Amino acid sequence: YCWVLILRDEGLANNFLKSLGIITDPLPLLYNDGSILLGLVYTFLPFMILPVYSTLERIDPRLIEVAYDLYANRYAVFRRVIWPLAKPGALVGASIVFAPALGSFLAPDLLGGGKRLLIGSLVQMQFTTSRNWPFGAALSIGVTIGVLLIFLARSRQVKEEGRPFRLHGDHHAILLRTPADFGDLLLQRQPAGDGVERFQRPLVRGCRGQCRYSPRRDQ
Repeated sequence: YCWVLILRDEGLANNFLKSLGIITDPLPLLYNDGSILLGLVYTFLPFMILPVYSTLERIDPRLIEVAYDLYANRYAVFRRVIWPLAKPGALVGASIVFAPALGSFLAPDLLGGGKRLLIGSLVQMQFTTSRNWPFGAALSIGVTIGVLLIFLARSRQVKEEGRPFRLHGDHHAILLRTPADFGDLLLQRQPAGDGVERFQRPLVRGCRGQCRYSPRRDQ
């Protein structure tokens, strides 16, 4: 409701732009696709931020430090270190937001003026104005099945990603649960003579500089 007061023709946004002399006639900020998108983002943004924040908070800062020590720029650090570790949280947030956003009908009604129909709006219309309960129930079941299939596919992907890895060398293999374990293996701190900790890559016996990852099956 607050966005209706802000975006309407005599709302805060248009009055502010008029006071600055940027516009003379009010802009059509309400009852369009942009206002619907703004309402959905405003509603579900916290559900996306929390999983991403919790994932970023658990990232070992040593990984970022050693990336800079290996002369990586900020873009490379984000693309090769931060994003792979934060990707699970982003996927969890997307899964949490997807289901309620798919069934949302209040934002299209209030901010879209009923001009745009989402799936949630269509289901709500069948149970209220159209009085076609069988069709509304069928739509609800279809949406529920679709959401469950997406969650099932995501759970299978998580199981595949959670399988242990095998670090192969010439004579032996080291089992690693996650790529973060590989980072812990490479990023062992050793105190220098001047009291400053420096990062060094420890030598893994048998690897001879040719260590690599490969998925290991449960058997």
